[in-house]
Amino acid sequence: MKTYYCRQLLCFAASSLMLCVICSISYAANVTRAELSKYGTYPVSSRGLDRNEENIFGLVRTVELSHTDNGSVILLRKNTYDVPGNQIEHISYNKKGEISWIGRITHDSRGNHLEDETYDRKGFLTGKTSSRYNKHGNKLDETWNDNYNNKQTSSVHTYIYDTDGSLKMVKCGISLEKKLFYNTVKRTIKELLFYSDKPGKVSGTNLVTFDLSGRPVKNESYAADGSLEDTWTYAYDANGKAVSLTMSSPGWIDKTNYDSDGNVSTEIYSIEGPKDLHSDNYEYVYDTHNNWVKKTRVHDGVPTGIEYRRFTYYD
Repeated sequence: MKTYYCRQLLCFAASSLMLCVICSISYAANVTRAELSKYGTYPVSSRGLDRNEENIFGLVRTVELSHTDNGSVILLRKNTYDVPGNQIEHISYNKKGEISWIGRITHDSRGNHLEDETYDRKGFLTGKTSSRYNKHGNKLDETWNDNYNNKQTSSVHTYIYDTDGSLKMVKCGISLEKKLFYNTVKRTIKELLFYSDKPGKVSGTNLVTFDLSGRPVKNESYAADGSLEDTWTYAYDANGKAVSLTMSSPGWIDKTNYDSDGNVSTEIYSIEGPKDLHSDNYEYVYDTHNNWVKKTRVHDGVPTGIEYRRFTYYD
């Protein structure tokens, strides 16, 4: 998916929608523009990675993720959560087990991000994102400040809503970044994306289709010339839980299936064309809170790696 920000950053439209599908969401039976906006192609709020969206259960305080590498267990990252379940700190480690970078997050009473700060291994502040919200909890603006390699850059994104609360457009500075169009009869959102260096020129289009329960079932991404780049499709069980996510583009396919706990069970994907299919199967071991603590990956029938998670709990 090709999208453009002022700072040449990639928008995570499709991936953010995928997160919305996988996490536990209650959907309205009668889909309104505001509901479509809420579960649409761009997050109206900024709750980020809380415990529910990471599919972990119980009052988790911390979780450490590690994996096997040449017979050794290497720590990859550690997340810390507050009691309501918001992620308040993220630590990433390099292959030597040394801290690579640290992220710290503050939230409002709704769980929306207020400030996201990033520090390097020496504790130097390299980036900060500050967000403001209206009384409904919808994001009004987001200010990015980076200080990477002693080069300071900043940008401000503004979110504009219609009278019914639906997201109408996003601006970066004075430039239009994206514009959304709603069709409640067809249950679709059409999102126009614009080049950052070519004001008013469309860089691509996303078209999201929802079912009668307000769940996204398809997300199509088109290039500036109107050609289809990729398609995301979602399937649900009778209880409304996501059971599969399929992404396809010319000559390529990637299908992910989920088990009843919301964890990835299988992945089928192509590397060098539609006939070059490969599969990954995952086997889990769980703790007493139903969180997996060991995940084994079996690639094309051969065990290839193990990941471990270590939890601490408030209760």
